[in-house]
Amino acid sequence: MMMWIGPLAFQSIGVRGMAPDYSISGFPEYMTDIATLDPVQRREVSRAAREIVASLRTKMPVRGILVVGNADVALRKAIGERAQFELDVSQTRAASGRKVLLDEIAASSGNPSARYFFKVRVLGMGSSNRKIVNPVTEAQMKQNRRVEYYLFRESLGSASCGCEG
Repeated sequence: MMMWIGPLAFQSIGVRGMAPDYSISGFPEYMTDIATLDPVQRREVSRAAREIVASLRTKMPVRGILVVGNADVALRKAIGERAQFELDVSQTRAASGRKVLLDEIAASSGNPSARYFFKVRVLGMGSSNRKIVNPVTEAQMKQNRRVEYYLFRESLGSASCGCEG
């Protein structure tokens, strides 16, 4: 569990050494839209949204969501074009992941404004954060093409009227 660190620090956080709370993989090559994924992966987004909405009724609500897009190595692109292309694909994938998650949060909560309850940051990693460094099969490559969700919670503690000595 990652604790809320405040809005300014949240803007500069990276993902190295952290495990995602949810991961959506299986994108076809260069595809960025979560709507193109199979129903199992779409259900994972719905599950994340339901957990986030449920957290709002606890003393540890989700306050921040980091959405990270990842790409596989773009072998069909010229070597000089790869890094930028992979970064663009991963950023677009993360932006798609953000939109779908926030839409699911609004639907799960029954409140269209719920999408604005959280600080959300989108980060594209290009192919720098591959799960399988040298994939051989398409299935292995699809594991590198993913969106990860990191949830940051705030500890609210007990309510107090301020009149205790």
